[in-house]
Amino acid sequence: DVNEEEKLIGGSPLYMPPELFSSNVPPEVIENEKVDIWSLGAIAYELFFGENPFKNENVRELPDLIAVIQRGKYFIRTNEQPISIQLMSFINSCLQRNAQSRIRAEELSYHEFITGDLKNFKFVYDNRNWPEQFKWGDQIVMDIDDNLAMTRYLGV
Repeated sequence: DVNEEEKLIGGSPLYMPPELFSSNVPPEVIENEKVDIWSLGAIAYELFFGENPFKNENVRELPDLIAVIQRGKYFIRTNEQPISIQLMSFINSCLQRNAQSRIRAEELSYHEFITGDLKNFKFVYDNRNWPEQFKWGDQIVMDIDDNLAMTRYLGV
């Protein structure tokens, strides 16, 4: 058995969920599938856009990165390439700031991004027809109400 002092949080902060940056994180939070689901969402975003969702020009040091991750705010750029609603929903389901709202691994295997037919995917080319609460310049803001409002809006 490993005692509490020997349990350490490991990993790259770029892929760690907000709950791991709290002080005195209990073992049940560290060893929870929701931590891995967050990382999967960050990786899916990075694979599509070529950069981490939380790393930007204002993030210069670890405390800046932690603040951005804990805020849970990231953007979907619509001016470079179309993105499917299904991929947006997949990423959004993984990057829920509140771990209890984050999708479970079993549910992910049934997500339309995984099971759907690409020819039926709906693509976003810009944010012109999106509600104002989701717009930031030519980007879509993904931080509304722990992203639950976005979940409802995407409907996937």
